[in-house]
Amino acid sequence: MVDIARIIEVVEPEVKALGFDLVRVRLFGKSEVGDDELALQIMAENPATGQLVLDECAALSRRISDKFDA
Repeated sequence: MVDIARIIEVVEPEVKALGFDLVRVRLFGKSEVGDDELALQIMAENPATGQLVLDECAALSRRISDKFDA
């Protein structure tokens, strides 16, 4: 079983380190994404703009991915 609270503990400091706000963390089940894998959705935004542009999203994705790999 996936512990969303634990995922948030890992992800939120990385989001904050880039100056963003964490909006939502959600795990989609197999039936929701239409294949045999789970999907993790992490939503964040830049508090100055209320958005996350593609370059910011990529930077956050790399940072979170590195943290999960560690």
